[in-house]
Amino acid sequence: MSQQAMDDMNQAEHVLGIEQAQGLGHALGTESLIETEHGIDKEKAFRDEQAIEPGKAFEPVIVGFLCNWCSYAGADLAGTSRLSYPTNLRVIRVMCSGRVDPGLMLEPFLRGADGVMVLGCHPADCHYLTGNYQAEQRVFCVRAVLEHLGIESGRLYLDWVSASEGARFAELVMEFAHQVKRLGPIGGRESREGLPLPEFMRRVQVAKRVTEGEKFRWLVGRRKALLEEENVYKEQLPGRRFHDLMSFVVVEECLRAAIELLTEEGPMSVKDMAETLGVSARKVLEHTAYLKKFGFLELHDVIGCSPRYVSLKHRLSKGERQEGFCLMSL
Repeated sequence: MSQQAMDDMNQAEHVLGIEQAQGLGHALGTESLIETEHGIDKEKAFRDEQAIEPGKAFEPVIVGFLCNWCSYAGADLAGTSRLSYPTNLRVIRVMCSGRVDPGLMLEPFLRGADGVMVLGCHPADCHYLTGNYQAEQRVFCVRAVLEHLGIESGRLYLDWVSASEGARFAELVMEFAHQVKRLGPIGGRESREGLPLPEFMRRVQVAKRVTEGEKFRWLVGRRKALLEEENVYKEQLPGRRFHDLMSFVVVEECLRAAIELLTEEGPMSVKDMAETLGVSARKVLEHTAYLKKFGFLELHDVIGCSPRYVSLKHRLSKGERQEGFCLMSL
């Protein structure tokens, strides 16, 4: 092997090592982050680029889910046409944009990405007929969850690119990269959210649990039918009423998911949870009773007059398995 080839190989291994350290090499892998406070390793959950040196421009890391038949082909055309666009994008090819699950849209943020793109076929051009419509419904609803949790919904982007639109692909990537630059790095004081990294990650974890929950998934799946089709009484659900219903579900499910996350870290009283989450103790007690009733929480002990609750996931992680116990998830 020539010296030049050996140098190229060493450089490639070095780049790959950096990518893995940044948490971007396994955006779809099965490896889980090392669990510490808030369920993540705060020293390894974000990229080295986020520790921005003084005077160094912030370059966002973007993960893009591209459908195989149109947007990925458009990206390939942009490359073969030698069109210039930012190198911030890490591409993940999927068969259809409709196969990008809501939880999967949020996973790159937990891996250190600053923005996520979902690019599919143009409406009416989907190879699977309705895949792009499903992606549109999901992105709309996931953005609602992000906005409720104080995370900029502009970090999640959806658009359409055909196989012949290489120039359009390059333009969209450039525009979104500039948009994410304006939002700033995740978990940074200079970002639009102004949240420290642990709090940003905690909120994304809450959002991921909500979007993977049964109630949320049902609403997403039925949104188009509820708004465009008549029921048995020849009535259509007004858009405002659906918005109110979605807002109610998002608020309730976010609070329950946040309570679960807190009690997975260790036993907590209702009062402590209310202070941490910034909501009334009465509201926390209501949801704690709900989670306890359906087997998500259990009473751990009583200190003074305050009962403390713990997640059953926490008990299982400590090796305290109960015979016949089946772990449920929202």
